[in-house]
Amino acid sequence: MSTQQSAQDPDGGWADALAVIWLLGGDPEEARHRAETDLVSKEVVLEGVRRYLQGIGTREERSFTRWDSHPPGTLDLRVFEQSTWWVDVLRRPHRISQMSTRYLRNVLAFIEAEAGHFHGGYARFRPHTCASTPRQCLATTPLMKSLAATLAGRDDASSTPPD
Repeated sequence: MSTQQSAQDPDGGWADALAVIWLLGGDPEEARHRAETDLVSKEVVLEGVRRYLQGIGTREERSFTRWDSHPPGTLDLRVFEQSTWWVDVLRRPHRISQMSTRYLRNVLAFIEAEAGHFHGGYARFRPHTCASTPRQCLATTPLMKSLAATLAGRDDASSTPPD
């Protein structure tokens, strides 16, 4: 990028991508942070948005394993109803059994830190299954049980997590 281009576009072209994610109900700052951390371009993020928009109104949009059934920056609450996959903010699937110990810990910490937020949506999605507190509710889901059991089953779960 030239000096003139960066002066005209100081955010590297992310403004449009972030605005679309926000309009679709996503968390634009978390999506950008994860994309920059993982070296994912804004074009790839926008491609995820495009695929999501193309899927609206199709029969396939209902499938949990259609990873673009929700836009980047959002959490598909159906993730709590299964025990095989974690889907990150960029809508990339991660098989729980293949996640690193560090990543398992990070996902568990993230969900626990945001339990109140996720519980609000999940309680509307599955009102009859929720316990009294957000953490108690989410702890009973197949996802959380799978994440916790996978972490507990690791030989190195009590050691320093690998990178």
